[in-house]
Amino acid sequence: MDSDWLLQFTDLKFITKMGRGVSSTVWKGTIKDEVVAIKVLRLEQKLQDLNDFKKELFIMSKLRSPNIVHFCGATLEPKLCIVMELCVNGSLCHYLAKPTSEISWDRILQWSTEISRGINTLHCWKPPLVHRDLKSLNLLLDSVFTIKVCDFGLSRYTQGDQYDDASLQRLRGTYAYTAPEMYHSKNYTSKSDVYSIGVVMWELVVRLIKNKHSKPYSEFQDIKHDYQIIFQVAVNQRRPTIPTECPTKLKQLIEKCWAQDPEERPTAAELIQILKNLKKKKTKWFSPNNTPPKTKDKQ
Repeated sequence: MDSDWLLQFTDLKFITKMGRGVSSTVWKGTIKDEVVAIKVLRLEQKLQDLNDFKKELFIMSKLRSPNIVHFCGATLEPKLCIVMELCVNGSLCHYLAKPTSEISWDRILQWSTEISRGINTLHCWKPPLVHRDLKSLNLLLDSVFTIKVCDFGLSRYTQGDQYDDASLQRLRGTYAYTAPEMYHSKNYTSKSDVYSIGVVMWELVVRLIKNKHSKPYSEFQDIKHDYQIIFQVAVNQRRPTIPTECPTKLKQLIEKCWAQDPEERPTAAELIQILKNLKKKKTKWFSPNNTPPKTKDKQ
């Protein structure tokens, strides 16, 4: 493994805890006076988790994109830490959950485009990569509210020497954002990531229209547990409810992204172009009975 990313743990300074997940804790800190985010991993199955950690390091050290969180380096001893750029506005999920956060149709289009660009960087990698856990919690906002895709712990190659067929068939990730083919043990593909983008776009639209953040499928009273979602999605073809106020063109695009058949979904590259065209023709989106809410971006 390349070692130019290897950092010394003694060079890290931990300032404040930013968040805690199942397998890691994220801190605001510094390395040699540079303010950074430090992700400290907790290992349960040490050998397998260490291998996954090294895969994530390798992927992050090679990827370069304005819409992928910048990787600064990592430590292996005495703790496994990933050091990356600090995105001061936190995750998209947490931003949408704040009552004071404001978004607009322009921002929805911009964010959707930036997400697609970040994911397209993975899909265009040689050999191609898939994210496998794309959700609003794994999308960060920098100081100017640019989206940065992060958390590549579940990323896998889809072909080439590193191809892992068995891994790509495992049901991984967050069920509310997981494509239906995974329930049927099909291979996770680039189109499965596009499905997840569609769910995030739904999240953005609902936040704007209802002025309140809603988790996918939270409107269904019969779905009480996360594991029920993937069954409903795969077997009953259920999807989150798109508000009637959503512009028709955007509604159709979301539905195309989360189509039951992966072949009916656009590629990430195609999605970027569709979103660009929508932005150019935004004034033509709305019918007389479908007027967009009057909101302004909060910078």
